[in-house]
Amino acid sequence: IIPVILQSYLHEGQKHIAVLSAADQNFDLEQITRTVHNLKSSSAALGLKQFSALCKEAENAARAAEIKRTKDLLPRIVEQFVQVADAGKKLQAEMAEANA
Repeated sequence: IIPVILQSYLHEGQKHIAVLSAADQNFDLEQITRTVHNLKSSSAALGLKQFSALCKEAENAARAAEIKRTKDLLPRIVEQFVQVADAGKKLQAEMAEANA
């Protein structure tokens, strides 16, 4: 079941990162707030505490309409998600190899 959950997280996470990229260009605070909230929750459920905390910080900044702070946090979220995704893909490959 873990490979399925991880695959779903990575897939949905990629969608959220794409939405954040578009939201950053249009700077839609509502969209940013919803998206980082979703990333925060799903990341926390997988035990990704640091990434979840970063998303929470961005969610709070967006809710408070702190535009500069929110804009400063979005690239960090994208960068850290890439790292999380790379680690997740590596873990998937290791689990597939172990089950082969």
